[in-house]
Amino acid sequence: MTETDTDTGLVVLTNREPYVHDAPNDVTKPVGGLTAAMDDVMREIGGTWVAHGHGRADFDVTDSDGYVTVPPDDGQYSLKRLDIPDQPYEGYYYGYSNQVLWPLCHEHVDRIRASPDDWTAYTAVNEQFAGAALDALARQDDDTALLWVHDYHLALVPELVRRQTDGDVTIQHFWHIPWPPAQLFDRSPHAAALLTGLLGNDRIGFHTHGYAQEFLATVERTLPDAEVDTDALQVTHEGRTVEVYVAPVGIDTQTVDNLAESPEAERFWRDLREREGIAPDERIAVSVDRLDYTKGILQRLDAVEHLLERDDSLRGSFRLLQKGSPTREQIPEYERYQRDIFEKIRHLNDRFGTEEWQPVVYLDGRYTRAEISSLYRNADVCIVSPLADGYNLVAQEYVAANQSASGALVLSKFAGVHTLIGDDAFTINPHDTAGFAAQIEAALDAPKTERAERFQRMYEQVAASDIGAWMEHSLGQWSR
Repeated sequence: MTETDTDTGLVVLTNREPYVHDAPNDVTKPVGGLTAAMDDVMREIGGTWVAHGHGRADFDVTDSDGYVTVPPDDGQYSLKRLDIPDQPYEGYYYGYSNQVLWPLCHEHVDRIRASPDDWTAYTAVNEQFAGAALDALARQDDDTALLWVHDYHLALVPELVRRQTDGDVTIQHFWHIPWPPAQLFDRSPHAAALLTGLLGNDRIGFHTHGYAQEFLATVERTLPDAEVDTDALQVTHEGRTVEVYVAPVGIDTQTVDNLAESPEAERFWRDLREREGIAPDERIAVSVDRLDYTKGILQRLDAVEHLLERDDSLRGSFRLLQKGSPTREQIPEYERYQRDIFEKIRHLNDRFGTEEWQPVVYLDGRYTRAEISSLYRNADVCIVSPLADGYNLVAQEYVAANQSASGALVLSKFAGVHTLIGDDAFTINPHDTAGFAAQIEAALDAPKTERAERFQRMYEQVAASDIGAWMEHSLGQWSR
């Protein structure tokens, strides 16, 4: 790849890539989450994005160094794909990242499955990402550059890159999942190595002040030689000062609203109602989740069962549309969890359903952003019930897509986004089945004026903390 005006000085590292080539002319783009948000950032700013390439034809369209210009139809930035062998990738991703760090940070220590080989693989893949980052940085036109590393998969990269660069590269990290209590993180046998890796950054960002304070407490507990200033949100380690900052990730509210009003969204909802036999007067709740044990899906289904037990008037007049996306199925525990969800849905539909109506409709397959926005726009209630969640884009997208229709948001107090909009959501503890059911009912029965007032306040908060605000806080001069 020859250098182009996409080489702006910004290099982004994530595990997941923003575009996947299943064939040279067949490109898919992940819907929602970090990759969609970051694609919006990169389209505006330019630069190079480094990620794991896993599409069947990914490397058929790159140059010999793994670079390709994206989006395919309107190249605005460079994508460098890493060709990572199955081993160590499985140990790095399905092993250490998602059976050690993920449950640890979401406070599910009983689900941790640690293997020495997985740590070896995690280290090796982080070294490969660091090498790719150095290559991408060397191609940048600017005299100064910013390396922006994302999430728990790449905790060792900042220190690995720091060792091989001089002072003209700024390195920063954004941690997208919760940061757990200090005494919990300290249970990791590699806690010191992970923290040392992260302290190779110049800046480390978190969604909430709570996560930032827990990170500082963890450093203080685990690295006694580090100097921690909790008031100034900074750490001095090995002669360098690292800034800790708080910047909750947002969404593009106007784009989501436009998608929800698009002809594609209207057609989708019309076809879905006809296919599922949804009556015009039915009240609809919607949930959109990856099928992960942190999302509280089983607890949500328990609450729906309790609701239908206590109020039989809702039978036939209320249903939950559950959009699910299987994830990490190579991990046996995830396979069991997903099987439990499907069994619970069958139980509810067998117990309460009729030939004309079922209380839970499970929606699978790939949906476009417009189709997901259509679900939000036409739902009376959105239920977001994680047991723990770094922030949560679904809650924000629902608010953006549904604000003109005055919906209601039932929101777990354990979602990071609760710090932004919790005052006007119907707050639940997903472990309290009766209380959860009562809040769904309260959301359904709230007067229209109350729902509209709550929703307007949530919308104002979400719009003020949109993707632009996150970019400005995280990227400074690169966001302009």
